[in-house]
Amino acid sequence: MDFTITQRNRDDGAAHLILAGEIDLAVADEVRQAIVDAILAHPVAGVVVDLDQVTLLGSTGISALVAGRQKAIETDTGYRVINPHGVVRKVLAITGVLPTLVSDPGTSTSLPR
Repeated sequence: MDFTITQRNRDDGAAHLILAGEIDLAVADEVRQAIVDAILAHPVAGVVVDLDQVTLLGSTGISALVAGRQKAIETDTGYRVINPHGVVRKVLAITGVLPTLVSDPGTSTSLPR
């Protein structure tokens, strides 16, 4: 399956990044850059990264998601990862980052659930 990133704007002003396919070394930098670009876009109420269509998540993909959260904290921007399931959810849980990524970092622009 080819990897794609689709960005939509939510009614609450957040950028909704829909990732699809395998997130591994080959695309991790693209994921990281898309998240950072969305965070730095003005105005943006926050960034929601949707993993519903992700079939594989490697360590470099996890790193990109965590780096996105860190950038959100640095810029006081809401950030949340949603819809991890199956093996993707399992990998995030095993590595210990699932609770951190699925919760908003509590910035002044926290996202509604």
